[in-house]
Amino acid sequence: KLRVAFVGYRDHSVGFMRIESLGFTENIEEFQTFVNSIAATGGADAPEDVLGGLEAVINLAWSSASKVVFHVGDAPQHGKQFHDLGSNGDSYYSVEPRGLHVEDLFKNMKQIGLKYFFGKINNSTDKMFNVEEQRLSKQ
Repeated sequence: KLRVAFVGYRDHSVGFMRIESLGFTENIEEFQTFVNSIAATGGADAPEDVLGGLEAVINLAWSSASKVVFHVGDAPQHGKQFHDLGSNGDSYYSVEPRGLHVEDLFKNMKQIGLKYFFGKINNSTDKMFNVEEQRLSKQ
């Protein structure tokens, strides 16, 4: 049976609404209703809490043999190495506020057998994707 889950993430400045998730369900109507209720709001800058979103994905109750993540992004993660917005365009330009590291998150995803696919909505994620791909190819 097909089980689906959803993790939506925003910016750190949004507080408790930073991560919104629906755990795994076989009820596709429930999934659709939940996703339709999500609104892109808030954020003090362009980058988002991508790493917090990935952390929430890792923490889902994965149990199936086939584990696939479709990550769709329209903004890069925080940090000067992931975009060209400068310090005025990123409230967390020099440090990830929760101390998360992309290498650790992808290592955890690999350990639990997740297959990861990224789909971009625009070009703002290109640098982030290229940097992450280079780092992960060295693991």
